Amino acid sequence: MDISLDLIQEQSARVSPTLIAVNHVLALSSQELQNLIKQEAEENPAFDIVEHHTCTICGEVLKNGVCLNCIRNTSATSTPQASNPDDFGYGSTTYRDEEIDNPSYSPMGDDEEFDPVSLVAAEPTMRERLMLDLRSALPPNEFDIAEYILGNLDDKGFLAVSVDTLAEELNAPMEQVERILGVVQRLGPPGICARDPRECLLLQLEQMELDGEQVPPHVRDILESYFIELGEHKYVQI
Repeated sequence: MDISLDLIQEQSARVSPTLIAVNHVLALSSQELQNLIKQEAEENPAFDIVEHHTCTICGEVLKNGVCLNCIRNTSATSTPQASNPDDFGYGSTTYRDEEIDNPSYSPMGDDEEFDPVSLVAAEPTMRERLMLDLRSALPPNEFDIAEYILGNLDDKGFLAVSVDTLAEELNAPMEQVERILGVVQRLGPPGICARDPRECLLLQLEQMELDGEQVPPHVRDILESYFIELGEHKYVQI
């Protein structure tokens, strides 16, 4: 008698409960999905809804009401080496003879259709709003320094160069650049123009204290004296 055991591989499709739930969610409309999320948040105490406001221009998530992506794009298209206020649009504008002689002159060609929507002002960027606020906080001869500082922010809102480099490139006293940098940091979103993550957190902590928010004890001491240990998770040493 010969007894043998043969193994035969067969593939069968099994629908998991997770897949069923996913297909159900994908079939919902936008309004139905919002209602489902709201219902889940009410029934599940461990489920929290965190709303993120997005930029109306590029769609990126706003940080403290500011789109850092638009700031980066604005900085990339600006001319950071300019030291004359006229280079930043604060001086006079040069017009061609056609524009002066003919009030109805249009820079568009005859074959281009006039679009009145293009005349509607777009929502100002954070960099533009900051420059407007700085006009009331700085004398006109310091606008170009503030503009240059904003033009040297990276995509995360950090100052990409040192104050020494800014002072050298602007041919301005370092004390003056430091003072203007402090003004920009106070007027902008908390943490903007910080030179490193430690300074960014300290600026945010300072704003929380100014707003009267309850700050846990020893937070400033940890940031000022044990920031490296905090990043290395050396809590016992702290």
